[in-house]
Amino acid sequence: MNIIHDYVDTMFKDLPKTEEVIRMKLEILDNMEEAYHELLKEGKTENEAIGAVISQFGNINELKEELGISQDEKEETASIPFKEEEEIMDYLHFKINFGHMMGLGTALCIVAFIPTAFDLAGDIDMILFLLIAVMGVVLFIIGGIKNNDYRELETQQFQVRPAVKEKLQRQYEQSKTMFSTKIAIGVVLCIFGVISYMIIENAFNWAIRATSSHFLHGFSEGLATGSLFICAAVGIYLFITAGIKKAAYDTILHNRQKVIQKKQEEEEDKLYAIVMPTAAMLYLIMGFCFGWWHPGWIIFPLAVIFVSGYSYLKRDTFS
Repeated sequence: MNIIHDYVDTMFKDLPKTEEVIRMKLEILDNMEEAYHELLKEGKTENEAIGAVISQFGNINELKEELGISQDEKEETASIPFKEEEEIMDYLHFKINFGHMMGLGTALCIVAFIPTAFDLAGDIDMILFLLIAVMGVVLFIIGGIKNNDYRELETQQFQVRPAVKEKLQRQYEQSKTMFSTKIAIGVVLCIFGVISYMIIENAFNWAIRATSSHFLHGFSEGLATGSLFICAAVGIYLFITAGIKKAAYDTILHNRQKVIQKKQEEEEDKLYAIVMPTAAMLYLIMGFCFGWWHPGWIIFPLAVIFVSGYSYLKRDTFS
């Protein structure tokens, strides 16, 4: 029996350690052991049974064809370097913290618009807007600088040793429940934000009509907008933290596919770099020149929708 195990190990020694190859190895080993015991029951000797099993299952060329592995691919895989567990765990730890930084930075940029919805005296609303937004931008800058240190892991192909990959796969499976929970809570918060906006608006309508108070109208508008933006900010924070953590595990466990996908997303990132600053400039012009701080903020979600739609249509056209 040990001869069969050693032979299978030799067969798969030079093949890439992908999930499909490992699964195929286990299936072949099970089938060979089953065939070996059947031959013994038929009266074959141990050596005869081993020889028959190896001749039946031991065609490495057919195995490569079934797995779709060519000689060039095998040589290419052999040249791909391994990443050690310490480096991988350091990357995952950073990406989790990076997710919190990006999520908090985005939440701050959303919350920054709340003061502009209130009828505040002087330029207090703009001062608060700039202070809060700057804190969010600072988090983006710090996170982006540190993220460059790990760019190699996200843009180049590498291999992970089977034992480490199995350990990471278990961790990933355990985190799926938390990921789904965060997404669900985020969706509920975004929906609740819209509902709270409508409730607050309707609740103050009677008082505004009765008093014709300009202050009360401004306060109700600010409170309603604030509730909407706070719920959206927390929901998006949950989306970002969960998404970045999941993407980090995908980068390690599905490196080849993620590297290809990363290259496809580079053009989308370049488009964001043009569209979002343009949207910010237009928003400031509308605010300072025409006082359209609200609902001028809608230009930002429209910009995101434009970029996402353009990227989707382009991928669909050329795929």
